[in-house]
Amino acid sequence: MEEYSWENFLNDKLLATNQVCAAGLASEEDGVVYECVAAPDENNPDFDKWTLFYKEDYDIEIEDESGNKSTKTISEGQTILTMFNEGYAPDGIWLGGTKYQFINMEKGLDYEGYSFDVATCAKLKGGMHIIKVGGGHILIVLYDEEKEQDRGNSKNAALAFSKELAESTDAGAA
Repeated sequence: MEEYSWENFLNDKLLATNQVCAAGLASEEDGVVYECVAAPDENNPDFDKWTLFYKEDYDIEIEDESGNKSTKTISEGQTILTMFNEGYAPDGIWLGGTKYQFINMEKGLDYEGYSFDVATCAKLKGGMHIIKVGGGHILIVLYDEEKEQDRGNSKNAALAFSKELAESTDAGAA
């Protein structure tokens, strides 16, 4: 019998809902994605799912209120951890080199008997939900409004997956 991998779990239980275009699991320790899946990009045969979820630390140029420019190093995993620890993300959340605007954080959101910390972030015509599932896992789902995915349905799919992951973690299965 083939071992049921994280990739299969994400594909079968989340991507197959067609409510999200990509999903990844990150570690609560460093915020770095360790497994991901994504719908194929018909316009790009060389598409690599990892480009959505990971980019090595990089520098961006920022400008303060006075117009002074400076350089800031972005550590994508750290932006996720800071958001969960501080409850906000003044510099946005960065994933795969893309900046997402932090919309809100719902701490202790109850979903069918489980409690999750859920962040919602947006970008033009899409966005993501980041859920601290417990058991060392952070779930990240991306949605694309051009693929008829929306914030509400993608969040519901992510919460249902998070509940299933929490149940399997509680049982010691996953």
